[in-house]
Amino acid sequence: MALLSLPVATLGRSKRILASTLTLYAAFAILAPGVEALSLSNLPSRPEIPVIVSKVAVFGSDDRIKLPESHIDLAQKIGTLTSRKTGASCTAFCVGADLIATASHCLFGTSESAKPDVSDIEFALHTKSGTISTLLAGSDIGTTKQNIISGTEALAVRPPIEAANDWAIARTRAAVCRAGGLALSRASRQDVSNLGAANAVYQVAVHRDLPGADLMLAKPCGLARSFAEASSETIGHDFLNAEAIIFHTCDTGGGSSGSPLLSDGPNGPEVIGINVGTYVLSRMVLRAGGKTETEPSQPIANTAVETPRFAGAVTELAARDLLRTATEIRGLQAMLKKYDLYRPPLGGQFTGGLEAAIKRFERSSGRQPSGLPRRALLQEIAGWATQTHVVKAKY
Repeated sequence: MALLSLPVATLGRSKRILASTLTLYAAFAILAPGVEALSLSNLPSRPEIPVIVSKVAVFGSDDRIKLPESHIDLAQKIGTLTSRKTGASCTAFCVGADLIATASHCLFGTSESAKPDVSDIEFALHTKSGTISTLLAGSDIGTTKQNIISGTEALAVRPPIEAANDWAIARTRAAVCRAGGLALSRASRQDVSNLGAANAVYQVAVHRDLPGADLMLAKPCGLARSFAEASSETIGHDFLNAEAIIFHTCDTGGGSSGSPLLSDGPNGPEVIGINVGTYVLSRMVLRAGGKTETEPSQPIANTAVETPRFAGAVTELAARDLLRTATEIRGLQAMLKKYDLYRPPLGGQFTGGLEAAIKRFERSSGRQPSGLPRRALLQEIAGWATQTHVVKAKY
């Protein structure tokens, strides 16, 4: 049985460490010699397999070192993403002054896990001059989800595993990425493969099995498309869009989900992917009487989503100029109410009612409804107020 363990975090201040709390099932089994094979159609729909708990996914010796002086500037661009309620955390990195990238499961969980409160998630950079932090944009007015673009909000945890969609771009409430964002690599898949062969790929992340919030550099990181324990055909069965996933051997620990996989370009570090989880092989044995047992697992490789999967979303979110204050939201509510498109109170919060009202206005003006409280929309409706337009729409 192949599993993908996502190294999310430790939970709060509890002494119970769950360095790999999210486990994704994949559809194949390796049986002990002489044991009758199971057809996939006969496997239970929700197999009772223990959660694999592992502090780290280390391949050979542990190559993680504290961020060296030669790379110390990365501390201004790579930080932590933490739930203030639970303490669960991931790594995230800057892609703009107020834009960050991470794994989608760090913000939305999976299809089989509880959904985090995205308005409670804090991004922090831990630099030499101190820690600077901010919540995500819209956390005070209910628009946090509108300030996020992700590959999925319900990561599929059953085969085919949806790891290639495990990415997210989010806007922060304050522009804490004062040094700008990491450059996104334009390298082709072959170029990335060549970088791996040249030992030119590395990873920078926070690891919760190590003390503090120090960034750690892991290098060298080997890249491959198949392994002795899992052929390319097996991987193709286990993962959706496996070709968009980088299988790597950077050493990782809990909390490293969402960290950048890097290579050095002509102008400095470039992101070639987002680290999302560990591909784990577990042996499931069928015993006499139909009882199954799961033997100890072994990590095959870590996984990262290649940069082309999310690069366009960075540009899209940067252009998504949403209203940012309760005063602006109240102004939009008042204007929509004037045209009988909005009825709830003018509370300055983005609600389902306001989203529906925006969509009614967008339909009335002949456009595809988005429901987004854009600044351009507010300006457009304000312009209508000086004309003789009459908008009527049914609720």
